[in-house]
Formats: sequence, structure tokens, C-alpha cells
Amino acid sequence: MDKLGQSIQIATVFFILSLVSERFITWFKLYFFKKGNTLLGFFNWDEDYSAKSDDPVLEKKREEKILALNISLSILIAFLINANLFTLLKGDPTNSLGWQNFELHYKDEIDWSLIFLELIGCIVGGLLMSLGSKFWHDTLDMLYYTKNLKDKLVEKETYKINTLKELDEWIAVSEADIIQKAFEEHKATLKNLKNVISVGISHDQNNSKFISVVISDTDIHLIPTSIPYFLPNNLVKTIPVKVFPSSKITTQSNQITFGDNLVNNSRPNFFGSYGLAVKFKGKNDASNLILSCYHVVIGKNHDFKTFRFQNEEDIISTSKKEKTEIGTIRNAVRNNLIDAAIVEVEKSLSISNNLPNGKNINKTRSISYSEQFNNIPVRIYGFLNQSNTAMGSIHSINNHATIEYTLPNNGGKEDWDLYGLIAINNDGKSISQPGDSGAPLLDNDNNIIGIIVAGSDTFTYAIPIQSIFDQLNIELL
Repeated sequence: MDKLGQSIQIATVFFILSLVSERFITWFKLYFFKKGNTLLGFFNWDEDYSAKSDDPVLEKKREEKILALNISLSILIAFLINANLFTLLKGDPTNSLGWQNFELHYKDEIDWSLIFLELIGCIVGGLLMSLGSKFWHDTLDMLYYTKNLKDKLVEKETYKINTLKELDEWIAVSEADIIQKAFEEHKATLKNLKNVISVGISHDQNNSKFISVVISDTDIHLIPTSIPYFLPNNLVKTIPVKVFPSSKITTQSNQITFGDNLVNNSRPNFFGSYGLAVKFKGKNDASNLILSCYHVVIGKNHDFKTFRFQNEEDIISTSKKEKTEIGTIRNAVRNNLIDAAIVEVEKSLSISNNLPNGKNINKTRSISYSEQFNNIPVRIYGFLNQSNTAMGSIHSINNHATIEYTLPNNGGKEDWDLYGLIAINNDGKSISQPGDSGAPLLDNDNNIIGIIVAGSDTFTYAIPIQSIFDQLNIELL
């Protein structure tokens, strides 16, 4: 990563930390800066410093105390989370907070120089935090603007602009915006070409973005090598298109925890994987809810178009030696954005988001156009993988893919389009297999990115988790 990218990461860290610090300072000021309030015998104020005063002398005194509080608490927070500036500069800023990696390297005596550097680093980190979120917000705005200008300097299109107004318009558009707009303009045309089964946005190791087109044939002569984007002066910037041959994309539905399977009792030959333990947003009721794909748990006479209770909602798991009845379908949806179902598990069974590796899923992660997503390593915990994870990396995002579904009640096959999918592979091969539908897609920090919905021989496809959470009004347990 270049210095500008590292600076953006460090500024982002301090922006978030300053928001935390400000919230803590506001709480402290409101509760312990009032007249007569004390904290462990300290701060027995003779005036109310929690609110602004019309007296200029008192207001100046109040501002001085708040400044001292800001600096003191920011440094304290920096020590608590080890926000050491030197560590942030030297390592990965996104993974450098905390004391878990701090070691005193000594043989016969403590290395005091290391402790001194740690103290100074945390003090400086606290002082930077005390500058406030407004400062770091403006700093980030400047850094992102600089990054965009740096990219524009090497673009040959920049020097073909004819007027200052056109130059301003060109500078205001980021590379990510250009790719996204070009993709939205042309994705329907690309998707309707013969044998095209998926289109999405990807990038190479140099972060040069391109349009990824997946086809179910080797005949690529109809696929354009690039798509146009019209600049403010009507010049054309070309966005490269790369083609990836693949087999058809098909659904992969083949105690209850990661590695266990889910099966509708009326269709025992079609199974998928345990997904996530979830709850309805804003509710802390005692319901045991797990998330998987609708096509994993759909009943024999259910209809993908509209979920209706038909006494075919009993879900079982055959992962153990004996068939285990685990619960019933609570809700299910398949539209052009999600394929998901909520199963309410029997109270006698415990569920959690504890992974086989001993870690826990506790956060969601959304993948954006602007980040270098094809360097993000990911893994899945599917039924057939059990405790062994299938690993790969993100290839492209926002894929519009045609998926072959097996219909219930011997209804044959049906092609269905899903939008906004994440495509994953490992060295040109899919990381999933039949039975992995519903399994969670995780990054290296155990953040949930999506739910596996389908796969081919070259790619695995996942539904972004936030799309599912938003439509079903659920969140992580």
C-alpha cells in the first residue's frame, strides 16, 4: 500500500476513535461537571460547568476545563486500546489496535526503551484523538480528494479536456463512480448477450477495475472487449471487459451449528447448510432463529413466488447419526435480490454464532466499489466441509447472475435472476459444492459478508448479508 492509502487508513482510525472519545467526554461532562457533583471524591465543583454560561470569565474557565478533560480522556482511551501512533505507522492500521500483540522482549531484564516508546506512542495517539472528529473528517475529505486528483494526473483523458468547467466536472468524478455508472448503463445489454450468465465489477492486483462477464460457453466473439463511458467533453473513456467461461450456476442445497445441514422434511433429498443465528431487529425475545436460503428449506408444495404456511414447514437435520427435528420455517423470500428463509428452532436446541475455530461472528461487513476487494480473503463453513473451511477471495461484486433452480414437487428446472451478488473463487475454481447453500461467507476477522446461494465450476456466489438483513428486518444474534 502507498503512503497516501496508509494515511487514509490512519485518518479513518482516528476519525472513528475521536467519535468514541467525544461521546464519552459528553457523557462525562453532563454527569460530572455539574455543581456539587463528585466522582470518587474528585471534581467537587463550585459552579455548573455542564452547560454554556453567559458570563465570559466563567465560560473561558469552562472551556479550559473541557479542553483538559478532552486531552486527559483521549489519552486514557488511547492507553486502554493501545492506539500507539508508532504501531499504526509501522503495521496495518486496520489491525493494530489492542494489546494482544504487545510483547516485552527481554532476557535478563525488562526492555525499558520499548515501554517508553509505547507510552509516548499512546500519548501522541491520544493527543491526535483529542483534535476531534471534525478535524479528522476534514482531513479525510482532503486525503480522498488528493487520491482522486492523483489518479486523474495519470489519466490521459485529463489532458484532452477543453474548458475549465469540463475539467472541474471530470475531477469531481472518481474512478469508482465511473466504473459504477458505466456498469449500470451497460449491464442489461451485456447480460442479454448469448450464454452470458453473470456480469459484475472486478479489479486486478493493481486495483485497475474491469467488468467481469461469466459465460456458459467458450464462444466469446459476441462479448465486447470494452464498454464506453462518455466524459464531460464527449470524449470516450473505455472500461475493459474480461470474459470468464464457466459451467451453469446452480443452487447448492444438498444442536444446530456451523457444519450441520438443514432439510425440509417433505424433501429429504435436498439439503443445504446452517447459516447464522439471528434475531428480529430491536427485539430480544426468546425466539431461536437461524438464517439459511429459501431453496434449502422450501417444502414440497411451496411456491417460490409467495411463502404460505401449508403444514410443510418442518425442518430437520440429518448431520447427526439420527434425524433431528429442529424447528419450522418462520418466513421465507425469494425475489431478485435475496433467497433467504428464517427457521425458528426448538427451544430445547441451543444456537449461536460460535465458529468451529472457537471464534465468534459478531459483525457484518459490506463490500464497496471503492475498496480493493479482490484482495479480501474469504471462507465458508458449509455442511460438507464440516470444520474445514473452503477458502478463496472475492472476484467481483454487484453481479447480475442467472441461476438454475430445482423446483419443488418435481416441477423441473427454472432460471432465476439475482442481482447484487458477490462472486468468489480460488485460482479459477469455485470454493463451494452442493450442500453449501445457506452457509456464511466470512472474512479473516470473522465478519459476515454474505450467504452462499449458488455456484458453478469456476465461481461461488453469495448474497450480501446486509440485503438479507434489510429485507427480513433481522440482525445478528
